[in-house]
Amino acid sequence: MRSINDLPDDLLVKILSIIPTKEAVATSLLSKRWRYLWKVVSNFMFCDESVRRAARVINKFLLRNKSPVLETFHLKLTRSYAPEYYEKWVEVAIARQVRYLELLHCHGGFFSRTLPKILYTCQTLVSLRLQQAIIDGVTSTACFPFLKYLCLLRVRFLCNETVSRLLSACPNLETLILSRWTTTTWKLSFSIDVPTLQSLCVHYGREAYRANYCRFMINAPCLKNLKIDDKSSQICSVTNMPDLVTAEIKLRNGDSNLLECLSSAKHLSLCLTPYLNEYLTSEFNHLVSLEICIICFLDWFCPILELSPILRVLKLRQIHCSSNRDLENQWENPCCVPECLISSLETVEWVGYQGRRVEREMAIYILENANCLKTMTITPSISTSWEEKTKMLIELTSTSRCSLKPGFSFSFIPGSSI
Repeated sequence: MRSINDLPDDLLVKILSIIPTKEAVATSLLSKRWRYLWKVVSNFMFCDESVRRAARVINKFLLRNKSPVLETFHLKLTRSYAPEYYEKWVEVAIARQVRYLELLHCHGGFFSRTLPKILYTCQTLVSLRLQQAIIDGVTSTACFPFLKYLCLLRVRFLCNETVSRLLSACPNLETLILSRWTTTTWKLSFSIDVPTLQSLCVHYGREAYRANYCRFMINAPCLKNLKIDDKSSQICSVTNMPDLVTAEIKLRNGDSNLLECLSSAKHLSLCLTPYLNEYLTSEFNHLVSLEICIICFLDWFCPILELSPILRVLKLRQIHCSSNRDLENQWENPCCVPECLISSLETVEWVGYQGRRVEREMAIYILENANCLKTMTITPSISTSWEEKTKMLIELTSTSRCSLKPGFSFSFIPGSSI
């Protein structure tokens, strides 16, 4: 084979289907053979960022494309267009039995585009991704029977019931991403009740904070991956998730049963309000990897380790915290050594270590009591001076663990300023 022209038409069409539509159409200038290949491409991927008269280009493609099925329709718009254009594009995509649909608006400010109501009648969608859209008009007859992936970025709901209606229309949904939403109501309250859901990501931004109050409930018994990032002091209620594998939770306020619902996870990343440690009652019998912020760990050290008998990896992260809590008075040696320190903990990674007394005592306690520990890596805070880092290194390496245990690796990563 001497050149790409030796490939059969079917293969060339597949190649054109994986590149942006603008480049695919440009190949029509190569030769007579290439003139019509783009017209049977079943994928449309277009961004108007550097295209003049973008509406004309989109209309031209949809009019001249002869593919009976439009597999993907990815539209990224940085400018505003007449509503009739927008509705026509969505209507054509649905008429062509689109399976993968992206409607992304990347305007500045709080501009949002109302979704055409015809979208809620699309029976062929497998994946739907929306950005800066107004979701309204979801009726009880709406149905996405094959939808498995739903991503909502900076969307606006006109009433509290809209979310529940939309999710009820997705009987086979497996992945849901909900990020930085807003609402016209002062109080936002909704339920993520999806029995088939396996992966959920919920993220609040500043827009959500302006709503002043939000409560969302999660009922997803098949969930395997959960990520919640809430910087707005909101409330989260979660039901049991027996199949949970991975969870990353950042909350200022949580329901009392949250920790119990996470007990089946194998990998946890936590940054929670300290008062939740009183709800640490369920054992984490499957937990092998735990990442936790140091502010939480000061309060949770004994309970979380005692309840994690097979923990192998522990990661500690220093976070910026405006709290005035006296960290120097938070540590006392446990009355008994947790089982995971005796029989399973192999790796400890501490990022943002500042060398305070409480941190030093915790680190030394782990070094001296973790019988199976193979590796401990300490990375000081960026603001730590050279003299302070040297003192930290001497303090930690002088412990009996570092000096006597064969086969143990201790790493102190000083950073660029040492």
